[in-house]
Amino acid sequence: MRSKIAFITATFGQAQIGRDGLNVAVKCPVPTCSSRLKYGKKKFVIRIDNDTGHCWVCGFKCRSLVPVLKKYGTADQLREYILCFRRDEGLLAVDSKIDVETDLELPPNTRLLAPLFDSIDPDIRVAVRYLHSRGLTEREAWRYRLCLSESHEWKKRVLFPSFDCGGKLNYFIGRAIDSSVFPKYVNCDEKKSSIVFNEVDIDWHLPLVLVEGPFDLTKCFSVNATCLLGSSIHENSELFNKILTHHTSVVILLDGSAVSAAHDIAKKLARHCIETHVAFVPNRKDPGEASEEEVLKAVESAKSWSSKSRLIAKIRAIA
Repeated sequence: MRSKIAFITATFGQAQIGRDGLNVAVKCPVPTCSSRLKYGKKKFVIRIDNDTGHCWVCGFKCRSLVPVLKKYGTADQLREYILCFRRDEGLLAVDSKIDVETDLELPPNTRLLAPLFDSIDPDIRVAVRYLHSRGLTEREAWRYRLCLSESHEWKKRVLFPSFDCGGKLNYFIGRAIDSSVFPKYVNCDEKKSSIVFNEVDIDWHLPLVLVEGPFDLTKCFSVNATCLLGSSIHENSELFNKILTHHTSVVILLDGSAVSAAHDIAKKLARHCIETHVAFVPNRKDPGEASEEEVLKAVESAKSWSSKSRLIAKIRAIA
């Protein structure tokens, strides 16, 4: 017990041991949670007999410290923890090295596109002309950190990288800039349900606008927004859990053809007492095809969702 408490203290900082001697309280390892707490309050409680953990502020939970150290710790901390306390996790290789998940990386030869807007390189000029055709400028290229890659799989695509709350790459998606390239979109191998797209840009204390894809997101320049990477949201996804954890109010702004999907998302969120609004761009335009001003106006005029509004939408669809 003493050695484990010493490890927890060395890893998470000063610890407070409960009266029962089984619970140890430390600062929450989730950066967005610990940064909100004043004076380094210790709200992440670890049971030292089974290593389960729970934060009383953000709701973060774990069945052991392995996933915590993988995400927020170092390889050395993970190695020490498994060697000393969790050999049953089965993560030790034959050579006694830890099988640690490698960090996600962008494709080889990837460059930021914004500094290249004045380039005379033909491939870059094609990408810039494509962005202009979508109503995007160098301003949006900087804001959303758009990239180009020379690797075979990602060539002739604009890359949209995503970063977690700590600024670490957690996802990327490529959109073809040539109509002859198929498929139009190619995603990296990470599960989209396990990430929040560009959480680094999100303020969970402000209303959050949900759009479908990355091009829709580029038209949300002046609002707090993220994209679903689709037209639905799963209740076990990281995005859904973060919304519930922070009790963030939501504005759903999907494509004009996704009225039913918007109401389905609203129903899921309202079931958990999340304040939800539904908005559409005038003339049922897709947000990615609208102007930034049109999107902002749609968000500002979003209507509060209720089961009645869902029923009305279904009746209109039948009519």
